[in-house]
Amino acid sequence: MLTGVALLLGDTVEVAAADGYKLAIQGLPIAFAVEGMDQVIIPAGVVRVLAHLWNKTPRIAPLSSSLVSVITAKKPLELALTQVRLRARFGAVTLVATLIEGNPPNFRQLIPEDTPLTVRVFAPELERAVRRVQAVAKDGESIVRLAWSEDTMTVSARSAEREAETTVPVTAEGGSGKTALNVSYLLGYLRGKEGLVEMGARDEKSPVLFRYGSSPLVLIMPMFVQW
Repeated sequence: MLTGVALLLGDTVEVAAADGYKLAIQGLPIAFAVEGMDQVIIPAGVVRVLAHLWNKTPRIAPLSSSLVSVITAKKPLELALTQVRLRARFGAVTLVATLIEGNPPNFRQLIPEDTPLTVRVFAPELERAVRRVQAVAKDGESIVRLAWSEDTMTVSARSAEREAETTVPVTAEGGSGKTALNVSYLLGYLRGKEGLVEMGARDEKSPVLFRYGSSPLVLIMPMFVQW
């Protein structure tokens, strides 16, 4: 079940996935209710095929439309679900796929209701700081340590033979805090992001909740270290 992407159906749709260490969830402003079904799990490989077909599907606009109408035209997608199969039709192409049986975890229950410790940081600056200490982290246990005060975050890593440390400016609420994360997970999340990222946690032992614009909420489990 952790190798697929869950669709949580109802008056609104949520898309969620987790692998035991990371979790991502995204709400969609659409309704999709199927009698007797409240969730399905789509294999990750099928999701990649869906993305490919979607990217190749042309936008449909009336022949007499203006250039603006063509650019803003919608793509056609017809989606049908049963307990065991998914059918997606992209214009002349139809994909039929077998779903993963079983019930996914209660994703919403895993998202903390409040995060008293909140810190905002520009994603490119944090990514550069993490990359500066990445080599040392890889020599150790692939752990990067983040410790912040009101306006500064210290990014550090340790191995048996050396240490590395750098700082980035931040805006923090709720006081100082700290957490330790897997360096690859953190870099994977930050990659390609340009604006402010918000990190939230209850304490150093709790999962870290990441928010970035309208992107999915992402939860990363912390690493336990001796501070």
